[in-house]
Parts: sequence; structure tokens; C-alpha cells
Amino acid sequence: MESKFHLPLCILSSVSRRDYRKADYLTRAIAFNAFYRKTSNISYNQVWSIIDRYTGGLGYKKDIIEEYMIIQAGCTIAWPEAVEPGSRILEIGTGLGRTLYCILESVNVKEYYTIDISAEMLSIALYRNPFKYFQEKLWRDEVYVINYDAVKLAYILDRNNEKYNHIIH
Repeated sequence: MESKFHLPLCILSSVSRRDYRKADYLTRAIAFNAFYRKTSNISYNQVWSIIDRYTGGLGYKKDIIEEYMIIQAGCTIAWPEAVEPGSRILEIGTGLGRTLYCILESVNVKEYYTIDISAEMLSIALYRNPFKYFQEKLWRDEVYVINYDAVKLAYILDRNNEKYNHIIH
């Protein structure tokens, strides 16, 4: 009899065991599957519709996408000047990875954990990101992407007695 894995539970189990690399690996597999099945063949406008739905908008004006303003808003949210080198970062809501970009452009961190509930959003962030430099940062070795409900995951992280130097939400 073939075993069927429920990937979100495998992610939760991996985090419970502090195996963040496995949780990241499973998340990227889920995101690739969402990319393959849903977001690889949609239009540019549909991509932006998904981005707006999950992120609440990136701080741009209707139909005018100014990258500088989007990055500036992300850096205001991320507050990278408060991050010390070698920090452990926890981010709730990966989105496209713009706050992660702001932090990793500013300082070298030990570990960066980013959690997002939407596999569809992660599929765009990791595989079809309109900002390639955001996407590139999401693939760095110190970055762990976790596809799960952050409210539920917070209980596991607390039980694991995880400590972070900087939290972004």
C-alpha cells in the first residue's frame, strides 16, 4: 500500500524537530507544485492581482510601479538599521521577499526564517517574482522559507524556545 504524505503536517513535524532545512525543502516543493499547476502560465496582470490579494499591495499607485518606492516601503517595514550582524530574523508574511531583500542588502545575518500561509504567493516569490533581486535573496543559504499558518506555527516555535533578534510582520 502506497503511503500518502500530507506535506503541511510534514512541515509542522520538521519545525517541531527543529529541522528547518527540511521544512524549507518541503515548502519549496509545495511552491514549485503551485507554480507548475497555477502560476506559471497566468498573465502579468493576474500575477499582480495575486500579489495584491496576498500582500495588501506593495505601496505603489494604480498602474504605476516605481521600484524605488516599493523597496523604500519594504525597508520602512523591515527596519534594517536595527538589525545587528549575525542576527536570527523571523518574518511573518514572506510576500515577494521585499523586506527580506532590505535586511539582506543591509546586513549579514546568521539565519532568516520567513513564514507565509500561501503556497500560491510563495510560487510567485520563488519562481515568478517580478523583482528578480527579491527572488535571488530568497534562495540564499541562510534563508528558510516555511509554508504554514504563522499563528499556529508560533506555538511550536515558542515550545522550541526559539529566540530571534528581530521580528518583522
